[in-house]
Amino acid sequence: MANYYESLKIQPSASTSEINAAIDEQYNQWRRLVTHHDPDVVNQANQALRTLEVMRSTLTNPDKRAGYDAAVGLAGAVGGLADPNLLLQNLAAKPLMTPPAGMGAQPAAAQASAAPPAKQNIWECYKCHADNPPHSVHCFKCGAELMRACPECNEVASMVATKMCGKCGYNYDIATERLALKQQILMRQNQKKEITLRMSNEMSKSVGQGCGFQFLGLVIFISALGIAGLTLAFILDQYFLNYGSGYWFLAAIAFVVALIWKKTATNGQKNEQDVRVNTIREELNSKDNELSHLVQKLDSLAKRQ
Repeated sequence: MANYYESLKIQPSASTSEINAAIDEQYNQWRRLVTHHDPDVVNQANQALRTLEVMRSTLTNPDKRAGYDAAVGLAGAVGGLADPNLLLQNLAAKPLMTPPAGMGAQPAAAQASAAPPAKQNIWECYKCHADNPPHSVHCFKCGAELMRACPECNEVASMVATKMCGKCGYNYDIATERLALKQQILMRQNQKKEITLRMSNEMSKSVGQGCGFQFLGLVIFISALGIAGLTLAFILDQYFLNYGSGYWFLAAIAFVVALIWKKTATNGQKNEQDVRVNTIREELNSKDNELSHLVQKLDSLAKRQ
């Protein structure tokens, strides 16, 4: 029989990350068989998942791994794993999956006399241990929940006992975390739309529009003042003619002052608008960074499904 390293197809000197990657690869293959229609396949799949968990807890713990290596001499007889694809092709054959044999090798006589393992009914209630028909949502005896809605596909196909969804294959805890991330992503996207609309409205504002109306009113007032003075000078004598010319001189000076004031006020409003636009742009960039981080985290969870 193959030892843990041979079953995982890795070297005895493999790192922890390599061990986890090999276990995850086989775990993903086996877990899709826990809801298979054939009871033998279901039994094999559940045994394989338990064996993989034993392998993970043993090989990722330095002390346990050292003890295991010493016990088997890197070539001892322990429970191995079958190929799940080969299992599906040979349903009528004898079980390909050997149950976990513990840390050390069992004596040959004990292995020969050991009784075949009893088939596990995955629809057995984890509380009262009553057998239930396949695909039961609740236990018919105690009412315990056997299946629940999967947060990923929203189908009532996630088994409480295994935490695996028979529809999409996601672990319930990972699917729950992915659902929370999707909600956060949707909220950030809505916030980004609102910020983009604010920036568009701010940039479309006409700078100096209020100053223009004030300037126009001032020009009309100055022109009226000059026309009134000139009219008065023509109607009356030379004194009033000089007096009316003074009106036009004052009007010209006031006109130049009004031009300077309008230019200064417009520049001030433009600077204020630029500050507001830059502030909104920084807020938009911050939301983009948050969205990118959330999407990356969601993608990383998809690889761990």
